[in-house]
This record gives sequence, structure tokens and C-alpha cells, in this order.
Amino acid sequence: MKKFRKAWLFGYRRIIKRRAPHTWLSWRFVLPVGHVADTPEFKLHRKVFFHAWRELPRIVYAALVIVSTPYWYVWAGPQAYRRLRKRIAKSDESAPVLFAQKGLFHSKEYKQSERQAIARGVSAQSFSVLKLYQIPTEQWWQYVPNDLLPHWHRTWQGPVSNAVADIMANKRTFAEFMGEHNLPVVSSVPLIPDHQAWQKMLSDPAPDWFLKPEVASQAKGCLILTLNQDQQVVLRSKDGAIELLEETDIEHYLREAFVAQRYLLQPRLVNHPLLEAHGVEGDLVVFRVVTLRMTSGEILVWRANMEAPLARNVAVEFHRVDVVTGVIADLDKLCVPYWPELRDVVSRAHTEVTELHSVGWDLAITAQGPVLIEGNINWGTNPMQGKGHGPLLDEHYLQVINEI
Repeated sequence: MKKFRKAWLFGYRRIIKRRAPHTWLSWRFVLPVGHVADTPEFKLHRKVFFHAWRELPRIVYAALVIVSTPYWYVWAGPQAYRRLRKRIAKSDESAPVLFAQKGLFHSKEYKQSERQAIARGVSAQSFSVLKLYQIPTEQWWQYVPNDLLPHWHRTWQGPVSNAVADIMANKRTFAEFMGEHNLPVVSSVPLIPDHQAWQKMLSDPAPDWFLKPEVASQAKGCLILTLNQDQQVVLRSKDGAIELLEETDIEHYLREAFVAQRYLLQPRLVNHPLLEAHGVEGDLVVFRVVTLRMTSGEILVWRANMEAPLARNVAVEFHRVDVVTGVIADLDKLCVPYWPELRDVVSRAHTEVTELHSVGWDLAITAQGPVLIEGNINWGTNPMQGKGHGPLLDEHYLQVINEI
């Protein structure tokens, strides 16, 4: 009974709750048609498809493919694109990306691209973010949508030791390790689930703290303890859904939070003055920078985005940063402060974990300079291909893959 329940939960989470098929499912992987089967990009995707879920017996993975493929084609795929069309139809100038698409999705070309996207198992989100409807379908294999994660990185990252995996996954370990190597990191101390410790924190005359789970992603579970406009101590979640003023309510919330995970206490970072206008309610502007370890051993600062927070939301708006100059073209050619220093920091950080072929680094830029927040092995691919970046499989990334 327990095995059946475990199998059912796995299938429910991996199939029914999943918005896109596994590893960009397509019948083309099994029965490739035409010249596409000979392209290196197709072969890379096919290898990821066959290597996905290596922890599962192959017969179980085959069963997942057999079940999820018709589920996508018959139900999930058409439904996802139907919702996308409705969202575009309801959009206006306040949603510029969707508004720009409104005039396109009635066209014959758009509908053909949509049918191709469903056939190849591309999620509606990736189809929209990457603007695949503007790209010839034979070039789609050069793109790696988020739908393939984490299988893509597991296949092409190469073997990762437990020590490095722990450094990249645990925020406390990461801060301690990078700090020991003289890299700028935000100071982090374990937050003790103790009444006296919380009383001391809450009695601070000018609290300005960031509470962060030791292991988390996408700002899930992150909390901010600071003063509001009325000079009252307030604890709010990063997404603004939780906002507590009463000391007993704050303590109760922290106690409940500690049941699920351990927290770190950090001083809240403040944006550099040139970036403050791009924050919301004091939220931090984050820079995501991807570095590649080339075959020569050189660390290449490859692509970068500025992630500007949106009001009351953990979602962000991406702005492409020129990795050489630090200029953001779509923000009136804003020149990111301390950009040469930031490039140096991520290059030095990657030399400390050289077994990783690629890393997505998150940094803040304060008045004192860049600060490392975390490193990501399973970094998101969609943001690094939109906004003029181009497909993931360029000459630099292919060189890294060919090394493996």
C-alpha cells in the first residue's frame, strides 16, 4: 500500500501537476524525421531525453513517458495555449509583452508555430518568453527552455562532488566558503528558534534584517524584518502576502516557520543609489550572471541580467546587461556601477568550484560594491535566452558541452 501511494504521489507531482512534459517530450526523439536528426543540437536534446530521471528504473521512466505524452497532446498542451491566447486577448498597454503579441496570434504564421510548439511539448510560458513564434522551427533546437530543467543541467554539468553540491545548495555553507576565500558575501548567522533570541532581535531600535531559509530557491520563505512608515516593527514575506505587526504574531509565525526549515539572519542589503529607482519598496535589485569554464580553463563571464523586483511579487522583470561594458540598453543605457569588480568577483568565485562547467551567480550591488548572494547549478535558461541574448547553444556553450 505504501509503495502504491508513493508511486501515485510521484506520478501526480511529475505528471498531473507539471505544466509541461518531461524534458521537452516529442515523438521526434524516438522517430526523428528529416535532416533535423543529424543536427548536433537535436542530438543534445535527445541525450537529455534519454538520460532524464536516472534515479528511476528505465521501465518506470518509460511508463511516465507513455502516460505523460498523450496527456500533454490531448489535454495539457491545448489547454495551456488556450489560456495563453485568453491572456493575450485580455492584455492592454499595462502588459507590454503580451500587448505586443496581441496582433500576432491571429496570424497564420503564429498558429502554425503554436501547433509546432504543442507537437514538440514546449510550454506556453517558454513559447511566449522566448518568442519562438518569431523564430523558424528548424532553429528551435538551439534553444533550451526552462521546461527541460533540471535534466539539462544534470546531463551537461558533469559529475558534481557532494562537497561542491552542498556549497551551492546551502546558503550558510556558501557564505562561509566564499568568505574564507576573500570574496564579498553577506554575513549570515543561524537564527536560533529561541524566545530570548527573537526578543533581542525584535527589541533592536532600528531592525533591518533579512531572514532566509538555509536551503531554498526563488525567494521562497524569505522574510524581511524592518520598520514601516509609522516606525513600527513589521515582519513581511518577500512576496508581501504576510505582514505582521504584533510581537506575539511575529513570534508565532517564526515558530511555525522553523518547523519546516532552518533560517539565516542577514543584514538587509541596500541597493546602490544608482539602482534604487529600480527597486520596489526597498526590495533588492539582483544581478544574475552566468559564467562558463572553457576548455582552456578560462572562466568566461558569458551572459547577465538585472532582475528588477515587481511590486508585491517575487516575480522580477529582466533586463539584459552587456557583459563587457555593464550597460543596460533598455534602461536608457544605464551603466551598472562596479561592473568590472562584479566580473572579477564571479570569475574568482567560479575558480573555487572549477568542477562546475557553468554557474548562475546572484549578486547585489551596494554603495560599497558587489556582494555575492548565492550560486546556482540549476540556473534558469529562459531568462538567459530572451531580451536579445539569443539561443543557449551558441559557440561558447557548445564548447563547454563538447568537453563533457
